[in-house]
Parts: sequence; structure tokens; C-alpha cells
Amino acid sequence: MVNKSSSNYDELLNFARERSNLNMNRPLHTAYDQVTAAVKGLMPLSCTALGPGLLCSLGLLQGRRGSRVILCTDGLANVGLGSLGGSGEVSAPAREFYERVGDLAVECGLSISIITVEGNACRVDALGPLTDRTGGTIIRVNPANVDLSEITSNSLIATDVILKVIMHEGLVFEHQDSSHLHNNGSILIKQVGSVSVNNE
Repeated sequence: MVNKSSSNYDELLNFARERSNLNMNRPLHTAYDQVTAAVKGLMPLSCTALGPGLLCSLGLLQGRRGSRVILCTDGLANVGLGSLGGSGEVSAPAREFYERVGDLAVECGLSISIITVEGNACRVDALGPLTDRTGGTIIRVNPANVDLSEITSNSLIATDVILKVIMHEGLVFEHQDSSHLHNNGSILIKQVGSVSVNNE
């Protein structure tokens, strides 16, 4: 990834962390009117800065292990960090960005779930690994019949999970990263991250 993108990543994350210290230590009911006004004041600009929004959400929630980010989108991440462009192969900078975001979520003990609208292309193939790594869920909703019960019922049961599987020395694990294998491939030790009810 180019230095400018890396710098933007760090700047955006630091910005969110600073705002977290200012705004996330009071109950939501004390800021309800302010939050409602801010949401109502949002204007669509035909651009989806999904990557920066996701990174800011994680920055705001750092230090709140077991929290969940629910990413709602009706379009493709097409501007800013994590821009996926159109169809075809995901670019190396975008892939690296989402891997880095996934690492951050696992490190912070946060879960990421995604809600997308049926019939819209948000590139779940690029975003799906975020939910897999963090114990989240992906739901495609019909705007006429929105049911969020799957996400709300998929609660986290553990963070910082490390999986260790030991097999007989005559057996080996296949299709695993060599850094996770020990004892000539018969022991697998892998950081799973967060585990939810649905992926237990």
C-alpha cells in the first residue's frame, strides 16, 4: 500500500480515537436529540465512503471489547480508503485495507456485521472475510421487509479466542498457513478472534 493511504489510515483512526474519548463515555439517551438530528441531516451524494466509515467506527469502539459494529450499506465502497471500484478483481490496496481493518477488529475484540440491500452490489466477496474473522453476520434485506433479528440474536460469546487442535503425529493438517502448524503439521494453533452464537 502506498504511504499516503497508510498515513490516511492512521490519521483517520487517530481522529476516531480522539472523538471516542470525547463522546463515547456518556449514555446514548443524553445525546439522542443530537444523534437523531445528525442522522436526519445526512444527504446522499451517490458516493459510498464505506471504508473510512468502518475504520472510524472501530476507532470509536476501541477499549469496548465485545461491542459490535453493524455496517449498513446499499452500495459499493467507491470512494476513500477501501474503495472497491467496479466488478472484477479487488485491488491490492483495498484488500490490504480490509485485512488491516479485520486485524484491528480482532485485536480490539470487536465484531463486524454487514447489512446490505437485495439487488445492490456491495462486493460481499471483499467484505465477507471481515464478518468471518470477527464472528459477525451478513444479511441481505428487502427494504420492504426488514428483519434484523438474525444480527441481534447473534451475540458474542467470546473474544480473543485461540483454537488449538492436536492430531495423532501420523496425521497432518492440509491447506493451512504454515505459521499455524506445529509438530510437523499435526498441531494447529490459530487465532480465531471473536466467536458468536452462530459461528460457535
